[in-house]
Amino acid sequence: MSLHKQSSFQSLRERVAKQHHEPLWNRLVRKLSIHSTWLLIHTPISANGVTFLFLLAGLCGAAIYAFGTHWAWIAGTLCIWLSIVLDFSDGEVARYRGESSWFGDYFEETVHAVLVIAMYCGIAVGVWRGASGSAWPFVCALVATGSTLIARNDKNLLMKSMFQYYGFEQMRQIAPTFALSEFALTRNMNRLLYFVNMTIFDFGFYLVMLPLAAIANRMDLFLYFYGAVRVLSVVYMFAQSWRLREKYGSAASRSPGALHTAANGSRPTSAAQMEEERGPVAPQLAAWERGVRGK
Repeated sequence: MSLHKQSSFQSLRERVAKQHHEPLWNRLVRKLSIHSTWLLIHTPISANGVTFLFLLAGLCGAAIYAFGTHWAWIAGTLCIWLSIVLDFSDGEVARYRGESSWFGDYFEETVHAVLVIAMYCGIAVGVWRGASGSAWPFVCALVATGSTLIARNDKNLLMKSMFQYYGFEQMRQIAPTFALSEFALTRNMNRLLYFVNMTIFDFGFYLVMLPLAAIANRMDLFLYFYGAVRVLSVVYMFAQSWRLREKYGSAASRSPGALHTAANGSRPTSAAQMEEERGPVAPQLAAWERGVRGK
C-alpha cells in the first residue's frame, strides 16, 4: 500500500471514528470495515443504501443456510460476516457524509431484527433437512429468535416504561441519578460473566461460535445451544430490571413533585405543553430521546 493511500486511510479512520470507546470486537471489525467504507465513499451509494446492502448480504447468508450442507454452513457464515462489515460501514459512511439521522438508525435497527429472524429460520430449515423431519430445530429457532429480540430491545423498553410511568417532569428530577450504561444487559456483570457474554453473545456469537459450528458441521448443536442460553439471558435480563425497579422506585419517592400517572393521571395534551414540561433534561437522557446514535 502506498504512503498516500495509508495516509488517506488514517484520515478516514479519524473522520469516521466514534467519539466513545468501543469494545474489542467492534475495534477488530472496524479494521475490516474501514476498507469497505473507503470503497463505498467513492460511489454514489448513501448510508441507507449501505444498510440495504447489509440487509441483502444477511438474507443471502440465511438463504444459503437453508441448504443444510457443510459448505452451505461455511458459505452462509461468510455472507453473515460480510453483512457485519457492511453494518459497520453504513455508520462510517453516514459520519463521513454527514448523513446520520433518526431514520437511518431506525432502518438499521429494523434490519438487525429482520436478520435475526432470517438467520435462525435459515439455520432451522438446514438442520431440519438433515434431522429426519424433526420439529425441534424450528422450536429452538423460535425460542432463540424471540429471546434475542427481547434482549436486544431491553434498554429501549426499560426507558420507555419509565417515561410512560413517571412522565417527563419526574424523569427530569430522577435523571441525574442514572446513566444510560445502567440499562445495558451487562450493567451488573462481574468480569467472568462479562467475558462469557462477550464470547457467546455479542460479536463472539458471530466471530467465534458461528464459524466454529459451521466448520465443525454441527449447526444443530449451535441451534439447540442458543435456544437454551438465550432464554437464560432473558431471565437474567428480567432479574436485572427488577433491581432497577427497586433502585429507581426509591429514587423517585425521594424526589419532589408528583408522578403524572400515580398522582393525578394527568398528561400534557399538546406538543407545546410537552416541550414546556420537559425543561432541561439531563444530557444523556436528551441524547436517548433524540434517538440518533450516529449509526
